[in-house]
Amino acid sequence: MPRADASISIAQIIPPGPFIIADLIADTKVSQSSGGTTGWQVKPRPRRKATTQWFGTAPWQMDLSILLDNDMDPAHPFGRDTVDINCYILEAWLSPPPGGIAPAVLRIDGPVPYLNRWWVLQALAWDDANGVIRDARGERTQQAATLSLLEYIPADINITPVVPSPAAVARKVVVPQRTVGIIRPAPATRRYTVVRGDTLFGIAGRLLGNHALWPEIARLNHLRDPNRIFPGQVLAIP
Repeated sequence: MPRADASISIAQIIPPGPFIIADLIADTKVSQSSGGTTGWQVKPRPRRKATTQWFGTAPWQMDLSILLDNDMDPAHPFGRDTVDINCYILEAWLSPPPGGIAPAVLRIDGPVPYLNRWWVLQALAWDDANGVIRDARGERTQQAATLSLLEYIPADINITPVVPSPAAVARKVVVPQRTVGIIRPAPATRRYTVVRGDTLFGIAGRLLGNHALWPEIARLNHLRDPNRIFPGQVLAIP
């Protein structure tokens, strides 16, 4: 197995979501992306001298070689927790969540460069040849992977307020809404009792019909670590 040099955490911050803990097993590679127009640029103008404009710098790229490894834990109901749920989290970060328009934005803490930056996951490669161990049930207890990340730079948003004309204001009729006495029922939820061998990924597949909806169960039950569910635990199901 690869040698672990240090540990890092990768957390989903936009929208708020799960996090994983992993070991670094190789030097972190950082470079600047080559896409787009960056740096000082000369912009010609008709019948006048060209201008010099600053177009900023390219976002950073970072490659992380990590090892997901859950050590033996005598207090855990199964003796050793699997890393399958962490693998599913990484795969989910490559695509928009259900109902979302973009993949998650991540924050990385640990001995890596540029801790004050946010990242998005561009590519994920599993190292099954040298970095995977499975238990007797076929579940992964160790898994090596390479993450290709791109620095997240939010787009500039310019909002121009629209001021209605006096005539439009005069034509608008405001109808007050009565809210006193209205009781809005809370969203209906079901209850499920965890049994031996359960994972949030599997529960979402059986009860919600879509394995990718496991983060909804985690959020509803305020589970910061989706790996830590145990037999007898009662979960609310959306």
